[in-house]
Amino acid sequence: YKSVVAISPNHEAALYNLADVLQRVRSNEESVRYAQRLVETTSTPKFKAGGFYLLGRGYAGLETYTQAEKSLVRGLEAAQNQPVQTSILQSLGVVQLRIARYADSLKTLAKVLEVAGSDVSLISDTEDCMAQALERMGEHQAAMQMVERVRERDRRHVGATITKAHIHIQQRQLEQARMYLTRVLSEQPDHPVANLRLGYTHLLLQNLPAATDALQKCLARPVGSFWYPASLHG
Repeated sequence: YKSVVAISPNHEAALYNLADVLQRVRSNEESVRYAQRLVETTSTPKFKAGGFYLLGRGYAGLETYTQAEKSLVRGLEAAQNQPVQTSILQSLGVVQLRIARYADSLKTLAKVLEVAGSDVSLISDTEDCMAQALERMGEHQAAMQMVERVRERDRRHVGATITKAHIHIQQRQLEQARMYLTRVLSEQPDHPVANLRLGYTHLLLQNLPAATDALQKCLARPVGSFWYPASLHG
């Protein structure tokens, strides 16, 4: 893709795919640069919306969330009922969750559910994010109900299981939290969020060797992506 861009600097498909690939390998600064060029030069609605989508996610990977939100909002304006609109909405809801705009996040994610149709994976992932927003608002019962809705659909849904464990941690139900986190890690031993939560759970249980082990595993996992920001290591 870089070879194509070197010959044709404003090639829409090459810029889009290059920004996408760079984002997948956590080269967010470089991804943002190419996505920015795409949205500044393209006149094609599909690439304009897709460029703002990648730009927003790239900024989120860099944890510059104000710019991420602005880019995703502009992506929605450009989407005009294109397929990428749903992905932009979900990403915007996650960004609003990260910046503690929980009510806005819930409204945005509810719009995702309105257009999700029969996409079970999208519905489950979105409801898990909504449960996280409810948990952060202190609505633990509503959050747990949302999580259980996801888990009734898919008992092995990793995000919902971690969210369920986090709710148990907030309620100081530490053995339940440990059980669910251990279950996730039995299938995904290097999952950074599960290891972080398990480390914190062991810390609260005064099991310091186990806490150290889990936290070291979290630190060993590369971060800096949209779903796993660098602040996890912090």
